Amino acid sequence: MARPLTTSRCYNAFSRVDMRVQVQIPGTVESYCVDERGNKLEATEEHWLETYLCSVLRAYLYADNGSGDTIKRIVGVRRFNPIMSTEQEHKFLEAAEKLFFSGKRCRICAWLWRS
Repeated sequence: MARPLTTSRCYNAFSRVDMRVQVQIPGTVESYCVDERGNKLEATEEHWLETYLCSVLRAYLYADNGSGDTIKRIVGVRRFNPIMSTEQEHKFLEAAEKLFFSGKRCRICAWLWRS
């Protein structure tokens, strides 16, 4: 009998990989990334830091003015505030500082810097 399987994904714009966490119930959890050619790679701490920063920037990029009109046009997106405490703000700023000079590789960062 097949075990239930779920996969959560998040795009890492710095390394241009799709970060994945695959869960089989009961039993296993596997995290890895897939590059643009479809190759499965080991997910490193650096990948996860980049993915965290991308997810926060993406949340702000797709935020709207509060009317909900922007969010209604994007299927499967839930609006949330990714920074709700001083501790989370420090975590974000530390990640941004560490990855600042890698921003050239990141399409989201390039878009934000043009704005």
